Amino acid sequence: MGRAGIEQLLYAFDRSLEGDPATPGRNWHALMVNVGSTDPADWNWAPEGGHRTVAQFLEELGGAIRVYASQGFGDRSQHWNAPGSVPAPAAGAAPEDWIEWVREGNRIFRACIEGLTDDEQLFERRLSPQGELQETRWLIATMIEHNLYHSGEINHIRALRQGDDY
Repeated sequence: MGRAGIEQLLYAFDRSLEGDPATPGRNWHALMVNVGSTDPADWNWAPEGGHRTVAQFLEELGGAIRVYASQGFGDRSQHWNAPGSVPAPAAGAAPEDWIEWVREGNRIFRACIEGLTDDEQLFERRLSPQGELQETRWLIATMIEHNLYHSGEINHIRALRQGDDY
């Protein structure tokens, strides 16, 4: 059948993390663009009435993508219900360490997508972290959406903190 669908998902996955190098200045949606526009000194700031910070979003992003890779494509050894099964930077680690950790998790998951050899595999059912069987394309789409969802949250927190949330 080919790999056209797989290649399109890889493209969308890459855009969700870093943006599209062919459209510089128009990658406002990309996770790392929004992380990069946030002052690391503000990573632990939560808006009034809010509870989650940029640091917490990065911790969740880096962990979830590893869990999805492990459960759907790997040996199922990592799960958010198994404390300590997902290696992470130490508490108080530098922002650069957390950014690299998120990028590494995305590289791990991207390698899972790249390992698919035929679009037919996108319809194969795999275990999700929720314990349900889902199509492979669902797992991939969920991680693309996950990056974009938290990218928007990070952008919003950054905008509130910097006073330019119009």
